[in-house]
Amino acid sequence: MTKNYLIVGNWKMHTDIGEAEDLVTGLAGAIDPDGVEVVICPPVVFLEQCSLLVQEKAANKMSVGTQNISWEKEGAITGDIGINMVKDWARYVIVGHSERRKYFAETNNQIAQKLRLVIGARLTPVLCVGEKRFMTGDVAEVGKEMMEGIKEMSPEAMKKLVIAYEPVWAIGTGQAASPEYANKVIGELRSWLKDEYSFDVAERVRFLYGGSVDGKNALSYLKQEQIDGLLIGTASTKIRVFSKIIKDAGKLSKKE
Repeated sequence: MTKNYLIVGNWKMHTDIGEAEDLVTGLAGAIDPDGVEVVICPPVVFLEQCSLLVQEKAANKMSVGTQNISWEKEGAITGDIGINMVKDWARYVIVGHSERRKYFAETNNQIAQKLRLVIGARLTPVLCVGEKRFMTGDVAEVGKEMMEGIKEMSPEAMKKLVIAYEPVWAIGTGQAASPEYANKVIGELRSWLKDEYSFDVAERVRFLYGGSVDGKNALSYLKQEQIDGLLIGTASTKIRVFSKIIKDAGKLSKKE
């Protein structure tokens, strides 16, 4: 079966407005993502500008996502970002990234609330889950994060969900999980969804791998049966690297 890969670039707290515009323009000229869905997630202060630029220069080549939203729809939460503030500019929302869990002490309950807001706004959530200890092979920690995040989600809502398996020990460390290990963990997570929901739901959920992905190892992950795409951090701010990953994914899609 042919895969339509999903490649998500999380720019994190990188780029100024000029660099963000250059990235969008450069990617628009460098990619022709046949068989690949491309999403860029700039810093939220550049979200509107990047969205307008994508519409102008790359409407058929990429979509825009946001890196985070609040667990509350609105209210007296200084500095936070409500779903209504981004829904006109983003199609995707990253939820529960390990850096949010670590530095901002986000809980599984808050993450579950965020997922409900994203689904309610008819956007696509990218739920991040991952274990802290190095390649333990124990999926229980990851599975607990996933199941507590998706609690009360309907089968129809689940089919719109993207889950990014990002082992915490691999994020930004240069120490990526082996493709076989990532494939095994994602396969087990998919089995959890089959038990909780159904085979159809489990197969419709798209699973990404993230954690020290670069132009050298990206293809090895995409070749794995259970992996439907990638969530890429800092490497996605480098046009040559990110465009190479997208092109490699497109070539692989055509072969399958």
